[in-house]
Amino acid sequence: MWIVDRLNSNDIAKLFRSGAAVNIRRYWPPIQNELKRTLLGQNKIMIAYTIATIRAETGLFAPIDERLAPANTVSSDRPFGTYDRPKLTPDGHVAQLKDKKGRPRYDARGRPVYTDLGNHPNLKGTANETDHNEWNYYRAWGSLPDSPVHNSTLARLAVGAGPKHAPIPLVDYKDGERFRGRGFIQLTGRDNYEVASREVGVDLINDPDKANDPQIAARLVGWFLTRPGKVRTIERCLSPEQHKRDYSKARAAVNGGKHGLQSFTDTYKAAENALLQKEIDLVKWLAAN
Repeated sequence: MWIVDRLNSNDIAKLFRSGAAVNIRRYWPPIQNELKRTLLGQNKIMIAYTIATIRAETGLFAPIDERLAPANTVSSDRPFGTYDRPKLTPDGHVAQLKDKKGRPRYDARGRPVYTDLGNHPNLKGTANETDHNEWNYYRAWGSLPDSPVHNSTLARLAVGAGPKHAPIPLVDYKDGERFRGRGFIQLTGRDNYEVASREVGVDLINDPDKANDPQIAARLVGWFLTRPGKVRTIERCLSPEQHKRDYSKARAAVNGGKHGLQSFTDTYKAAENALLQKEIDLVKWLAAN
């Protein structure tokens, strides 16, 4: 028997607000099946982690669209503008990208980097005023190897682009809203949608709303949690053998920050206790029979 099968929808409902019961009866089965498919269904830490993450990301155990918030929207006319590429300042101008430590990024020639495809040819105007022609982009700033590239299909397609090739349009500068958070784990950003499309075999670039389809959203949970290093990182943070568990770092493995940390922590502990109680009940039943 799978460990994940020890928890039914009624058990999960006790870990959420009362309004989540209907959603849990509907959506727990596909999550349950996905945990089995990825073999996470025998890992007590990952089962509890999945439940706690869905609690923190969605509140009511349903694949949903991300809501507007100060963290994702810098101005009223640019919903989810913080996810746009390139990054923009509140007044709509192109902003220099920063590394993970918050330091300004520069390319191999020491020039400021404004997009994941490299420099930008028109820093005086706003993003809406810039040239959307991929060939002019590279003609203005040099060859692709001199520009930092981060998992961009457009950048790969642009290799060898020239006057005889049809111009490849740049990524829409207002794609932040299009690729806002969706699903049980709030898949966010064009790059993540692009990778997820390949991994789960569904075109989420042309139809990002598919990330809210219950079956696809469940597949995204399994895909994301089994990415290289994820399980090891989470287990290292939440192992019972740890002197002090690092719930903040475990939460960041999916969210990248501390959003919903308290609800995540409380739900993880409750799910862990529920699994422990089921194990105790099973041992008692086996002893009695």
